[in-house]
This record gives sequence, C-alpha cells and structure tokens, in this order.
Amino acid sequence: MVQVAAGARDEAAFFARLWESEVLVPQEGAGELREQQAEPGAEVAMRVLTVRGVRAVPAYSSEAQLRKVARPEWSGFVRLGVRALQTMLAGTGTHLVLNPGGDLSVMLDPAQVAALPEHHPPATNVPADVSVSAASMAEPVLDALREFFGSVGAVRAAFAASVDGRTAVGVLLDPGASPAEVLSAATERLSAAGLPPFGMLAIDPQSPGPVGGWMLSEGRPFYER
Repeated sequence: MVQVAAGARDEAAFFARLWESEVLVPQEGAGELREQQAEPGAEVAMRVLTVRGVRAVPAYSSEAQLRKVARPEWSGFVRLGVRALQTMLAGTGTHLVLNPGGDLSVMLDPAQVAALPEHHPPATNVPADVSVSAASMAEPVLDALREFFGSVGAVRAAFAASVDGRTAVGVLLDPGASPAEVLSAATERLSAAGLPPFGMLAIDPQSPGPVGGWMLSEGRPFYER
C-alpha cells in the first residue's frame, strides 16, 4: 500500500499481492486482544463497522496496525487468507476496509472483493476523463444477469459499457433499494454460474457520473422491467 501511494507500484500489483496475503480480522466480545485460532469449518464472528455510510469488515495488514486502533469490544483477532475472506463475504453486500484508522487505509467495494485477484476501479470513484464506449457481452453472461435482475424486482434497467477497455454494468434501481446488496448478489450469481466478474455500479439519475451518464444518454439497456 505504501508503494502504491508513493507511485512506486501500480494498483494491479497491489491487488495481486493482496490476494496472496493473510490479514488480521478483529473478533467480537470483551477480553484480552490476542490471536485466536480459526478452526477449519468453524464460524468466524467478524466485526462489522459503518465506514463512509456503508457496512464494512475491517482487516489489518499487521498486528502493529491493529493495535494502534483496537477497540475495547474486540476480544482478539484471527488470521485469515484473503481468498478465504472473499468466500466469507460473498453475497453479503459488505465492503472490506484494510487498516481503518491505521497509517494507510483502503476500502474495497463488494464487486472489487469478488473480482480479486483482478483489479477493478471502485464504481463510486471513476475519473471524469475515463474512456467509455459500447461493450460486447457474451449471451450466457447477459442471460444470467437478465434472469437475476428479473428475480430481484428492484432493478428497473441495466446497461453495459466498456470503461477504459473493461466491461462494466450499470443498473437503475427502485427508490430505497440497496445498491450494495443488489450488486454483490449479482456478482455472486455470475460466480456461481462460472462466469467472470466485472465492475458494476448503481446509476444515480440525478448525479450519474461519466460512466452512468454515458449509459443513460448513449447506451441501450440489455434489461428493462
């Protein structure tokens, strides 16, 4: 993370390294802050925080980073591989925040977690000068998404675009629907069908941003309710 922030490494290298890493995940309950053994198949009571208005599981790159910000309600921590953590977070709509309150912190949205070890820019942080164009998606992917969006009931329309050469899907949701839950569940559906993940975003008609704006003005929906 330090090398990425300094410009010495690109973000793709960071995501690939993260995929091979272990992180420390705080546990619920009072008691001495110490490492606990995570038995194979046992449940892990992960702490969930509210960070920037979204639910996020905190994880730390080292014990030193964790102890800097440890809370009284944390009884200890378990050491988990990021691959295992990805499986545990699948379908929960929960973000992953690394080193919250530490020296350097980064948050991954549910689609980014599901896409690991590939690097996908966060859907809420797209540069204004991004290149957006029409995307060509395979029919099995479109069929899986149409079936899922039809079953959810909260999706009014869905669009696809190529964002700097990478496929992204944008959805218009009913008022009050949870973007994190819908997008995370859609990513999980693709994974269960053996299809590759890609970037997804919820389009805010009042402030769609460069990608959502292109989808609404230039794109054609591949799904409409």
